[in-house]
Amino acid sequence: MVDGRRTPGLRLNHPEHDNQRHRRDRHGDQSESEAAIWEELGPDRRVLLQAAGHDLDRCVPEEYHGLYCIENNSRFVEAGRDNGFDGQYVGYRIITTINGGYAKIEGLEASYQQQLTFLPGWTKGFGVYANYTKLRTEGQNSAFTTGPSSSAGGTLAGFLDTTGNIGLGYRGFGLDLRLQTVYRGKYLVANSTDASLVSWQEPKWTWSWKSRYNFSKGLGVFFDLENMFSTPLDRRWAAYPGRVTSYRTFATKIVGGITGRF
Repeated sequence: MVDGRRTPGLRLNHPEHDNQRHRRDRHGDQSESEAAIWEELGPDRRVLLQAAGHDLDRCVPEEYHGLYCIENNSRFVEAGRDNGFDGQYVGYRIITTINGGYAKIEGLEASYQQQLTFLPGWTKGFGVYANYTKLRTEGQNSAFTTGPSSSAGGTLAGFLDTTGNIGLGYRGFGLDLRLQTVYRGKYLVANSTDASLVSWQEPKWTWSWKSRYNFSKGLGVFFDLENMFSTPLDRRWAAYPGRVTSYRTFATKIVGGITGRF
């Protein structure tokens, strides 16, 4: 707020200091559509199929990696009572953020969950679940266009095109056991007009194990393994898979202990 007036997307920088500034977000237009089919087949099984679409055309820096934001800093506050700031802030640089692109995001999600109560005896405690999400994205931002014909192969930077998880669990006789794997598909990390700088993250599967045993309602033990096979946290490459630009490891995390409730 400057002199009681809201100024969208505005920041004022002192010509000698950078610690006095003012900012507002500029909101544009977006449209959203969603269609969902939910089917429940009995008390122990659920199936969900959902499709959604978003047409985006606005600058919100904290959303979508600032895809639609272009900074303009070419103007300065002029002298005079009618400078728009009641004669104040003379010489300050005016920095505004404006809409600079658009994007279209379409997605499909499917999930399945079932408790296997039809199995005999103690095996009734088993359950399975799975989830799959697929995104299709395209857009335009400043110097380059991302779409089916672009060097980035038709996706937006930072968006996971394909994700999923599969799990097997068991509950019974005081046990609560779960084995799960999470899949993250290959995705675009950074786009560029230079094909050699287009950066990707390779796909990966991450496995985890969680186990609990309750001696009573108030006493139990647990033992968990996170990232059982030490899958790298990320392995990023530019231009081609052998040109690795970032490689971070993540060793298996082992956690165990006793839980109590009084």
